[in-house]
Amino acid sequence: MKNFVRRWVRTTSVAALLVAGLGAVALAEDDVVARMGSIELKAQAVRNYVATLDPRMQSAILQNPAYLSQAVRILLAQEMALKEAEAKK
Repeated sequence: MKNFVRRWVRTTSVAALLVAGLGAVALAEDDVVARMGSIELKAQAVRNYVATLDPRMQSAILQNPAYLSQAVRILLAQEMALKEAEAKK
């Protein structure tokens, strides 16, 4: 539980930085913004994901960092599931 809380705080902090960086280039494309185990999520992957959302969702993310934090956690979970599926092949 302690590690989960530490990860959540770190992800939330990074999400706030990403919100600031979505309008301006605050983070480089290859900057790691979240990490779970051996999975790393880079700033560009998050930007690409946000770019696929409809304008209302993008606006909501820019206004509320909690939404971006949730998106980052979703992307991490998807990457973890993909990695596990590839390992089972």
